[in-house]
Formats: sequence, C-alpha cells, structure tokens
Amino acid sequence: MTGRSLGLLAIAGLALGLAACAGAPVPQEVMVAAEDAVVRAEAADALELAPSELARAQVKLAGAQAAVREQAGERARRLIEQALVDAELAEARARTAAAQANARRLRQHIDGGWREFAARTGDG
Repeated sequence: MTGRSLGLLAIAGLALGLAACAGAPVPQEVMVAAEDAVVRAEAADALELAPSELARAQVKLAGAQAAVREQAGERARRLIEQALVDAELAEARARTAAAQANARRLRQHIDGGWREFAARTGDG
C-alpha cells in the first residue's frame, strides 16, 4: 500500500468510526473514497491482473450503495470499508503483476543481448 492509500484508508476509517458513533448516515466522502479505489484498481489493469480481488471490491461497493439507499448505515459502512480494502488489494496485486511481467521482459531482452554479444565475439 502506498502512503496515499494508507491515508485514504485512515480517513475512511475515521469517518466510518465517527459516523458509527453518531448513528449518522454514511458520509459521502467515504463512499467516494471507495469508488475512487475501485477506479484506481481498474486503471491498474486489475480486471486482467487481479480479477477476483477487483470483483470482490465491486460487489461490496454495489452492496454498500444498496445499503445506503436502504438506510442500512452499519451494513453500508462495513461494506464500504471492505470494498476499499479489496480495491486497494486489487490495485496492489495488479501493479505487482505488471512489474513482474516488465521485469521478465527486461530480463529476456538483456539475456538476448548477451547471447548476441557472445555470438559476435566468439565467447558463446
């Protein structure tokens, strides 16, 4: 998790905690934070690279939105928090998978360069 992600998670947790204590409706900024986390995961190619984590986040976010409409605040808060965490996980896994794929491609490129160098110099 990045520092920004941890900050958003802390803000969301604080807002959820305050709202739970007050018995108030779910703050809009908490829902927006979860929605933004899902968007960031999608932008990181989580649909391809971390599909199960992204799907969990999307399902929980949809459930949270339904709970908000039903004025089921506690269930909405719980689902928003879970959606946020699942989306952050999806983004992290997608970015990790992309970095690993890039590292493999770079390693193959370097290995190919060394083989070509060895063939030209007679060291192979």
